[in-house]
Amino acid sequence: MERINKKLGFGLMRLPMKDGEVDIEQTCLMVDEFIKAGFNYFDTAHGYLSGKSEKAAKTCLTSRYPRESFILTNKLTDEYFKTNDDIRPFFESQLELCGVDYFDFYLMHAQNEARFRYFKERNAYETAIELKKEGKIRHFGISFHDRAEVLDAILSEYPQIEVVQIQEDLITKEDFVIGVVWNEEDSSELNEIPKVLVERSYFNADLSEEEINILALLMKQGWVQRQVTSIENTRMKYSGSDFKMTS
Repeated sequence: MERINKKLGFGLMRLPMKDGEVDIEQTCLMVDEFIKAGFNYFDTAHGYLSGKSEKAAKTCLTSRYPRESFILTNKLTDEYFKTNDDIRPFFESQLELCGVDYFDFYLMHAQNEARFRYFKERNAYETAIELKKEGKIRHFGISFHDRAEVLDAILSEYPQIEVVQIQEDLITKEDFVIGVVWNEEDSSELNEIPKVLVERSYFNADLSEEEINILALLMKQGWVQRQVTSIENTRMKYSGSDFKMTS
């Protein structure tokens, strides 16, 4: 994990689109500016943009930069495997789509109590651990969307987990798992796990376009400020935003 530069990652969940396809020119510009600024962490998943996110990662990132120059995270999502036998072929297809021969991080996607049971029944965690032993995964972890006690149970059962990605909402905090932090000086099991926060902001209100734009600007400013000040117990944060680079 020492190869991660700074504390901000590039989420590929939302990208600029043109005529229903990823705007490659715009996305390449965003990737170039991100790397030029000294950052190197990128995050994708097969379901993002209906499979177009992984392809964009290959086109805009992995085919244009040396492998050692970036960190790439991908995920195993429940809808893409029915049995354990489905996992390896799916994983290999992800490597091919992304244009790499290993993932720096591979996460069990969107874990909650029900999904953890689904993954566990199909030995998905064990398969990911084996893939790490084979060198196809550098670090094994989970992305998480549930209560702190569920996370505690998962980490207790699988101490091999190296990273937990937790979704944070700037507005409601409904999906944020309160009290789960990482501190190098704390030896408790939960706090030994690095935490990656995902920014996801939304609001439901009958607002004018002008009011929405004002709120969006304030949210962006607040978000940037949070990156600058950071959270000491968080290893890094990334956004799945569709903000565009402008000249």
